[in-house]
Amino acid sequence: MKLRAIFPCFLLSLSLLGQTNYYISATSGNDANDGSLAAPWQTIHHALFNIPYAEDDAVIHLRAGTYVIPDPLFIEGARGGSAGQYFTLKAYNDGGGYEAVTIDGSQMLTYEAMLVIRNTEYVRIEGITFANLIGNDKSGLYINAGSDHVQIVNNTLTNMHWSTSGGAPTPTDNLNAFIVLGDDGVDAITDMTITGNMLHDITPGYSEALTVTGNVDGFLLEDNLVYDVANIGIVVAGNYAWVGVPASVNHARNGTLRGNVVHDCRSPGDISAGIYLDGAVDMLVENNTAYANNVGFSIGCEQSGSSTGHILRNNLAYDNTNAGLYLGSNNANGLVQDISVTGNTFFKNFSDGGYGGELVIQRVDQASFRNNIFHARNTVVLIASYPATNLDLQYNLYYNGNGGDGSAATFDWAAIDGQTYGSFATYQAGTGQDASPYSAFADPLFVQATLPTPDLHLDAGSPAFDAGDPAFDASGQTDLDGQARQLFTAVDMGADEADVVLPVTYLQPLRAQARADGILLTWHTGVEVAADRFQLQRSADAREWETIGTVPARGADRYHYLDEEPLPGVNYYRLATYDWNGQWAYSHSVYVYWTAEAPFRVAPNPARETLTLVGALDDIRTLLLYDQAGRLVGQAERAADFGRLPAGRYQLVVLTHTGVRWPLLLEVID
Repeated sequence: MKLRAIFPCFLLSLSLLGQTNYYISATSGNDANDGSLAAPWQTIHHALFNIPYAEDDAVIHLRAGTYVIPDPLFIEGARGGSAGQYFTLKAYNDGGGYEAVTIDGSQMLTYEAMLVIRNTEYVRIEGITFANLIGNDKSGLYINAGSDHVQIVNNTLTNMHWSTSGGAPTPTDNLNAFIVLGDDGVDAITDMTITGNMLHDITPGYSEALTVTGNVDGFLLEDNLVYDVANIGIVVAGNYAWVGVPASVNHARNGTLRGNVVHDCRSPGDISAGIYLDGAVDMLVENNTAYANNVGFSIGCEQSGSSTGHILRNNLAYDNTNAGLYLGSNNANGLVQDISVTGNTFFKNFSDGGYGGELVIQRVDQASFRNNIFHARNTVVLIASYPATNLDLQYNLYYNGNGGDGSAATFDWAAIDGQTYGSFATYQAGTGQDASPYSAFADPLFVQATLPTPDLHLDAGSPAFDAGDPAFDASGQTDLDGQARQLFTAVDMGADEADVVLPVTYLQPLRAQARADGILLTWHTGVEVAADRFQLQRSADAREWETIGTVPARGADRYHYLDEEPLPGVNYYRLATYDWNGQWAYSHSVYVYWTAEAPFRVAPNPARETLTLVGALDDIRTLLLYDQAGRLVGQAERAADFGRLPAGRYQLVVLTHTGVRWPLLLEVID
């Protein structure tokens, strides 16, 4: 859909379906058909060969069924999209969810992959299960050769094995369920998104379930679930000569791994990590959970070269068979440098027993540890197994299975200074690290600390509460639950920012009622302990809030506040309750519509191709267009050209020169 506003009548052109839709059915289709919904094709190969190359935004809808492919599917070269127009292969979804679509690789004999995306751009793969791939040197999804703007969303990759014999793999035995290979030394793979996918039941031999390596610059791996893998779950790598690109670009770099859950990824013959940075550069790894793997997280450099500039923050690792975190290289020619480890929780790892703890430090230079919780399963808390330089550990909380004050805790610093310290106090004195009172040895007081399903949120009275580095800048971060990383005077230690409820209880929660003179807000407290004041906050979108008034706390009482100048349309309200110490917490939010007549309207509504905005046009300063998820998809001043948009509901917000915001709901139909 192309949304265009033309002054002076503000005609909005909604060129909605420049995209062309094609349909495929494995059960009722025929490649002699025209590919319409009523007469679908039968094979994906036919669609990829016959859709005109000029149709950049073509969408191939796969109807429910199993598509057995004898040969790889290729999306490459001119077969792709263009800026703002994605060439899409997806499971059919009529609004009620994806139909069950499986692409079956059990009959593939040709070497390559089930789906190859090569030397192209603006491609989206969505809602499909890729399954049943058996054999050495094969891949499920394979992206390479400078492909840009690729989105892999909500797919499943399963039942993929280098062999079904059950034998131990050798270094030449490899299967990649999903590999992104930057093998072009000039043209990096950029702007790649891999989100919402599930990878499981995979035996990759010496490879991994999800691999990003080589000349890949700028990517997002978010909200993926990876489990039951007989080696590493997710690896971002570099320095491997077989990739065939210059050393200067042979690093996957500038990527983000966020919100992924990786569990039960264990190699039969090595120590494999849930999430592994191996020779990558400048990676952000945040808000991930890794459990029941060999190792939770690992940052290393197996090949000669470097792995630098990484941030590991606000992650959770528990119940892994080895350490929660390996940091550093075991290769004398592999440099790991400039690493930040902040706000993570490592809990009762090293389940295999023996001599090992939460943290293993290998060859690394310039590594900072702040605001972490290390809760060891047994006596050993951390081990420095290789020489390391320029380490800085402060504002961390330690604990182990022996409990107490740390007098029976092992901090093995032997590879650095030749000493193994038998208590927290001797470790502090001997190394100069984790100085008191900033770091401590105490029970973090988790809500539920029993494996295999612990609740590692901070319970009331936790010593981790507000105990992080007061100089730590938490802006732009969230904790593992997605709430603000700092709520009170300082950041909490560990991956959870405790949402402490202030001692105010409500007999009647906040309510909002529209009246002729404004919107009346009321609430009734039953108990107030040390409460100082209530701030009334308002928002038009439940994202950006402004304070519109303050009411002093009076003890248990009934309260009211009249918003005499509500926003046109929807108004969201919440209370910010402050106590005498300056701590604060939000109430739930409520919303109500203010029915003052808007000076603008759109017609027709719903619209198919065009709509007109009429009203006090000279008052208009800016037009903002939001989709159903609240994302801004377009902005203009007088004349607007917002580009192609899919059918659906939108909010067109008209901002006037006087600062008034008028939201108008509109619907675009096919």
